[in-house]
Amino acid sequence: MKTDDILEKYSKEIAPEGRVLDIGCGEGRNALWLAERGFEVTAVDKNESILNALREKFSESDKHLKIEFKNQDIKEFKSPSDYYNVILAFNSLMFLKKSEFLETISKIKNYLAPEGLIFLSLFTKDDPSFSAFSKSQKPVETDTFFNEKTGGYWQFMEKGELLKIFSDFETLLHEEEIIHDVKPAPHDHGMVFYVGKKKARSN
Repeated sequence: MKTDDILEKYSKEIAPEGRVLDIGCGEGRNALWLAERGFEVTAVDKNESILNALREKFSESDKHLKIEFKNQDIKEFKSPSDYYNVILAFNSLMFLKKSEFLETISKIKNYLAPEGLIFLSLFTKDDPSFSAFSKSQKPVETDTFFNEKTGGYWQFMEKGELLKIFSDFETLLHEEEIIHDVKPAPHDHGMVFYVGKKKARSN
């Protein structure tokens, strides 16, 4: 399963012309896809060089897309409550320590408007890296290890953990599977994909 397929499948659930927060936007593919469909997108990434390239790319566009780029660590990002209709965190929050991840999830739940959608993809403990880390080092926090190759943290989800974290949401998608990747060399990842809808306020 690919994240762009998930986004396209559930896009019909997104409120028209809503606000989108793309956490760890990377090369901006999802931000562009949503902006082209009339959404107002805030794209956040801590990699300044990536964002500068994106700013240049979109400044040359004649589409007048509504995209704001923020060079910021998501742990420092702040937003008004109930502001965004969609929050994307594809392949980004797994690089926080578990405590940072849980704190960030709590914040972005608050940023999401009632009936808004959240899209997530994260590593699971079925990922071969989890077994490798467990054999070579002690976790720095629950299910969190320091990856010397990347110079950052990798954290992994228990089976069904996201369903517990989002027990206050309506679950639209929850799938755990092994994904085969070919870059930079062939390898597998244990992944969980989640789409949830924040429940409307009761009267």
